[in-house]
Amino acid sequence: MYERRSEPLLPQKLFIRRLLKHSALALLIILVSLGIGMIGYHFIESLNWVDALLNASMILGGMGPVNELHSNSGKIFASICFVFRNCLFGHHRDYICTGSTSLFTSFAFG
Repeated sequence: MYERRSEPLLPQKLFIRRLLKHSALALLIILVSLGIGMIGYHFIESLNWVDALLNASMILGGMGPVNELHSNSGKIFASICFVFRNCLFGHHRDYICTGSTSLFTSFAFG
C-alpha cells in the first residue's frame, strides 16, 4: 500500500489522492462513532438529540459525559464508549499532534 524506502515517492497527485482517501476514512469513523454514541445516549438515557450529541462528543474527546447518568445501563454504555475511544483514538491522536507540531516548528524555526 505504501512505498518502501528504496522506492521513489509517489507523485504529488497520487499522494494527495491517498491523503484524501485516508482523511475520508477517518471522518467516516468519527461520524459513525458519534452516531452510535448519540443513539445510545438518546435511547438508553432518554436525552434529547442535542444533549446526546454533546455527551457523545465529550466522550470521544476524552472529557467524559456532561449530563448525569441515571441508569446503570447508561453508565455501562458510557464506560464502553470511553474504552472504545481510548482503544481507537487514544494514543494515535497524540502521535499525530506531536508529529504535526514538530514538523511545523522545524519549518517555522528552522
